[in-house]
Amino acid sequence: QHTTHNTHNTTTQHKTTQNSTTRPHRSPTMEPQRRSTGSSLKGRSTNLTFGSRANDHNNHHSSRGGVGGKVEAPSDGGGGRDHGRRAPPSPRNASPPSSRFGAQIDDTVLAITESMIKGGYTPGRRVRLQNTLRLPELLSIMSQGPTPLSPHHYAPPTIDAATTHTQQQLPPHTNPGKDALTVLHDIVLASPHNAAIFYTSSADPFVCLLNTLATNFTFSWFTHVLRVITLMAVHGITIRQLKHLIYILCTDRGSSEGKPRAFHYLSMLREVAASPFTPTDFFDMDGKSSGIRVPKLDSWPGYNSYTLACWLRLESADNPSSDQPRIFSFLSETGSGIELYFVRDKLHLKTALNQSAELPYTFAVGKWYFIAVSQQYRVVYASDILLYVNGALAAKTALKYPNVKEPLPTNYIGTNGSVSSAATHLARSHFFGQIGPVFIFKEALDAKEIKDLFASVSLSVANMCVKFQSKIFLAFDPQMVTQDQVVDVSRHRMHGTRRAGTQCVVASTIHQTFWSLGGLQILCPIFYKFISPEFVLLHKPEEISSLISELLLLCGDLLHNSPVNRQEFMDMNTGPVLAYILKTVPSHYIDERVLHAVCSVIHLLSKETGPLPDQLFSSLFLNFDMWSNAPTGTHQSFCLSLLGTAMDKPEYVKSMFSVKDLLDVVRRLYSESSPASHTTSSYNSGSSILRRSSADERKTELRGHLFKTLQAMLMKGMKKEDIQSIVSYVNDAPDAAILVDALNVLVALLHDRLTTRIVHTYLSELGSCGLFFPLLAHKSENVRMTVLRILALLYEKAEQARDRRLIIDTYYAHNS
Repeated sequence: QHTTHNTHNTTTQHKTTQNSTTRPHRSPTMEPQRRSTGSSLKGRSTNLTFGSRANDHNNHHSSRGGVGGKVEAPSDGGGGRDHGRRAPPSPRNASPPSSRFGAQIDDTVLAITESMIKGGYTPGRRVRLQNTLRLPELLSIMSQGPTPLSPHHYAPPTIDAATTHTQQQLPPHTNPGKDALTVLHDIVLASPHNAAIFYTSSADPFVCLLNTLATNFTFSWFTHVLRVITLMAVHGITIRQLKHLIYILCTDRGSSEGKPRAFHYLSMLREVAASPFTPTDFFDMDGKSSGIRVPKLDSWPGYNSYTLACWLRLESADNPSSDQPRIFSFLSETGSGIELYFVRDKLHLKTALNQSAELPYTFAVGKWYFIAVSQQYRVVYASDILLYVNGALAAKTALKYPNVKEPLPTNYIGTNGSVSSAATHLARSHFFGQIGPVFIFKEALDAKEIKDLFASVSLSVANMCVKFQSKIFLAFDPQMVTQDQVVDVSRHRMHGTRRAGTQCVVASTIHQTFWSLGGLQILCPIFYKFISPEFVLLHKPEEISSLISELLLLCGDLLHNSPVNRQEFMDMNTGPVLAYILKTVPSHYIDERVLHAVCSVIHLLSKETGPLPDQLFSSLFLNFDMWSNAPTGTHQSFCLSLLGTAMDKPEYVKSMFSVKDLLDVVRRLYSESSPASHTTSSYNSGSSILRRSSADERKTELRGHLFKTLQAMLMKGMKKEDIQSIVSYVNDAPDAAILVDALNVLVALLHDRLTTRIVHTYLSELGSCGLFFPLLAHKSENVRMTVLRILALLYEKAEQARDRRLIIDTYYAHNS
């Protein structure tokens, strides 16, 4: 349901309802390095350390329901006054301004753009859309791509009398299509206000840009178009737009710069999904008649302390020092109260007529910030004011606490209600920019609570009110607006009134839209598309591998910090489905890129609570059937990664994969009698004897890594059942080589001072040395020597003489 909030009237257009969740903030402590497994290197492979299931960062998120909002530019321009640092427009006969793609902007493109921009257009300058009436014309020129110069643009040749050489004047510009793309890039980048208008425009520039990608233009053009699409999608993406993008992803089989174009589409989606959180729902304030009126208060709710918090973004800080745009303004009839306002690029707090303090932190124009200002009452000294920016303490100062007993009849968000004009010479108080969800707490939140508030902004405002139920006093959500009323989501119901210059912008993030379409299972068919015969014929194996790995990484980015996507992923068993799909992929496509992607996804999601990381670890990473058929280098990297994980987190690996399970895998896939895997096929030169010998050596090496993994798993939390599994495996070992490897695990455990007593106790309960005496008659000398080493360690570790005598008596009894 898309809702239009206009200045004088409200219209409602019913469209597809989107149940949505808000794209979360990726806090620096939770976000791994992109393109990295977050692991250390051992040997020739990647050794990954996975996060534990329950002891990592406790970051709970839930979905935020909402509706997509439609924003229309007001008829009077709605662009506010010219706040930016703008150079005066150049006269027509002056030198043309420079642009990214040429010497000047094409005249037609410039005329169309200036008709939509308040104050004219100059490349690189912050602009604000006034209307989109001629947007289809601009998109039509852009869709032609980097077209050559038209013949009528060329000037006729002239004769230079001095040199008698014919000279032709160079054309002023040759690429109107690129100029149109430059203009679109500048408009979207300039302000969320512009991106919001494009988001709801009937011309749908997002789809128009996607359609131009199907034309075989240059790679430079392709990347610039993708960049503009990325900027739009970061603000919001509709169901129609995402469906169109997935359709192009599935049908475009072309290549650009040595990579499939599908790879660039996936990389763009990854960039959007992994981008830092910025509000897509906000109050857009024009700086002229904007603001939200709050009802009268009998007294300030925070008797001893309070906290003001919101997301905000400055459109411009180039205002006179007399201008003081307000963020919060709660005033009594005497002029006292609480006001938080800007003076240029710094915040100030006022608690009385002549009582104010500057908060020494510089805010940049065009950047989103989450701010929280708290003050605690002190009897003797001035009360401390703490400014938190993006969850961290940024400034501290002191100021007298406000008079909380006076009634406060004049209360606003984004202004103080005064009307400024040149005649009255009053300072402007209207905020020019965007303000996200607004919170007022009747207590001073501590540093941890503010950090949690910042990290949990992805929760709906209603859920935040539940979380801080005892402390919150007022909460305004841009989604909860009916006509001109702004609903207070807290239990106090202090509903506000939206003023004329305030528009409510609501958009769906990529996480929300994927969930609305049914979750990540809609990506599963794309895997089959990448291994289809018609696609494989056009691309190299390494290109197919890069596509599979990029698609896996996209799944991780969409699951990260998105509770509803994770729940949908679990409910639909998408993890095992992905594991099954990867098993069907030809083995030569499962290279180290795919292993790298699987490790990265698990590492990324291990920072969050819930069973999802465990499911992916067991279904994707511990997929021995897939990795054993992979190329030799990938297979070895997997074994070393598993070993590194077992050494770092033995208890976690053991909880996901028991000792018995690992021994069964070794018997089934790594014994000399097991079927030949892809490891053998990599040695395709020489005689069959040499190939078999090389394969056996490689298999022995990989088996050694797995037995070291087994030893690492037993270093902590060893149980009697584990030793029983090893003893049973020894008695049923299919060949001598595996038998020696299993016996060497017992030798290592008996040598280690931390495990020798436990192993000795368990072996004594299971029958002690009598378990190994039959192996002294084994035909393999290595087996007999290893058994003698175990018997010697048992005899040496026996604490009493009677235990040693028992070993000897048992030996003689067995021989007799």
